[in-house]
Amino acid sequence: MIEAVYKCGGGVLSLSLDGHAGAAEFGQDIICAAASMLAYTLAAAVADAEDKMRSTPIISLTSGHARVICAPYPEEYERMRSLYEFTVRGYRLLAEKNPAYVTLISCPERA
Repeated sequence: MIEAVYKCGGGVLSLSLDGHAGAAEFGQDIICAAASMLAYTLAAAVADAEDKMRSTPIISLTSGHARVICAPYPEEYERMRSLYEFTVRGYRLLAEKNPAYVTLISCPERA
């Protein structure tokens, strides 16, 4: 099972993924592929905006684990939060359509 965790607050945005869906053989699992692509897309957007961050973003993408954490400058926070929430919407859809393979825990503020 994939567990996606989105947190926001204190000027920091974080998305973490752990696990494999297990819906098909490794390398053939379209649910894992969808979850991975969402993480890679968010990671690319955060990397592209690195100059708008208070510190270097943490981006780690490995098999079965992903972390995309950033602390944008205050004037960029809402824009970056929108990117995270757009990505979280994708995880919410995956979890709704595939509850045996994906769970989402999200920031209570707004996501």
